[in-house]
Parts: sequence; C-alpha cells; structure tokens
Amino acid sequence: MTEDKPRSRYTSPYPGEDMALVERPRHRHPLRHGRTDTFPEYANIFGTYKAAIRLHDIAGVTVSISFVLWIFYYLFIARSLVRLYVPNMDDIKRGLFRQAFFIFFTYFLGEQNPHTATIDSKFNAIQKMSYLFIMFLLLPLVIVSGLVLMNVAPLRGWIIMIGGIKFLVDAHYLIACSFCAFLCVHVYMATLGHTPFSIFGRCGQDGKQWKATTAGGNHEAAVPVFHLDCDILSMLIRIRD
Repeated sequence: MTEDKPRSRYTSPYPGEDMALVERPRHRHPLRHGRTDTFPEYANIFGTYKAAIRLHDIAGVTVSISFVLWIFYYLFIARSLVRLYVPNMDDIKRGLFRQAFFIFFTYFLGEQNPHTATIDSKFNAIQKMSYLFIMFLLLPLVIVSGLVLMNVAPLRGWIIMIGGIKFLVDAHYLIACSFCAFLCVHVYMATLGHTPFSIFGRCGQDGKQWKATTAGGNHEAAVPVFHLDCDILSMLIRIRD
C-alpha cells in the first residue's frame, strides 16, 4: 500500500482557465521552483485572491472612465488637447534638447528653467512628449488589454490572434510597471522648482485663478497654467469654494 502524495487545488493565474489539481511534494518550496501562482498564500494583503482581483478590476474600470472624461474635457470643452499635449516642430527640433540640457546639467548650476508655463503652453517639450507617450499610447493599451482580460471567454479568438493569454498578461503587466516608473520620475520632476515643494504650492494658486477667471466667463483662461496634477486639484478647490 503506497502513501498518497499531497495534492493541493490552485486557481490559475491566467483568467479563463479552469482550476486544476497540482501535485506538490512536501519538501518543495513553490517560490523556489518556478511556481508563482501560490504567492497569495505568503502575501495576504487584500484578504483573498478573489478580493484582490475584484479590487484590480474596479480600479481598472475607474481609470478607463477617468480617461474617457479627460479626453472629452480637453477635446470638446477646453478644446486645447492638441495645443497643450502634442509637441510642435519647435519642441521636436530645439525644445527637447534644451529642456534635457537644463534637467541634467544647468539646473544643478542654479540656472532658470528655459520653459515658462503659460495658459497656452503649460508643458515643456519633454513633458509634452512624455504625456503623448503615456496618455495616448500606454494608457489606451493597458485599458484595452485589461478589458480583454476581463472578457477572455467571448474574446478567445482575438486573444489567440495576438499571441495568446500569456503574452497579453505579460504585456499588461509590463505596461503597468512602466506607469510605476513614470510615477517615480514624475514626483522627482515636480521637485525641480526654486524649492523642492514650490511647484506643489503653485497648484493651490492655480486653483484660485481657475475660480476667478471662470467667474468672469473666460473658460479658456480657466485652464490651470502649470501642471497636469494641478488640473484635478484646481477643480477640487473650485468645488470646495
């Protein structure tokens, strides 16, 4: 009579795949032998694996709706999407090099930023290029890939055409990692003012400017003049006041 090997039931890390019985000897550590689908057993942050998936899906839908509202606002209300976020020829020919030289060299010598933020030109050339890449390429890709992963069964044929479920999951994950990297650089760049927190203080001032100019009927001038983050904060200040 032979002793039965211990068997455990695991949920596949890829959506749409059925649960399967997986043999796991007692002496083998799952993380040391290439098994990562058991990781939630060791890092129980969100309560359960299903709770983490549900939270992730809610966050994804929220980001998707926010992106649609952002596009709608700058296209049809402010009507300044192209002017503010798309680099022009001067940005490409001279602005990118000029701003990069300031960030990596002359800033540390105490020189002034070559770009002055105005209502018609909130962002410098590097900011425009960054937002163009993030908001019009990576964010739509992560939204589309996320929506596809939430509907694997009805979209199975399309998933196979683009390389399979594993390729789609890996692409979605790598894009998310790029957003994390962008966030770190974003926070650092926001400290390149006269003082590390001077730029953050400008957001409150821009919010009051938004309120004053909107009250006068000049909606175009009501667009905050300094930074993308100020857009959200300024709107909140306007509602609060």
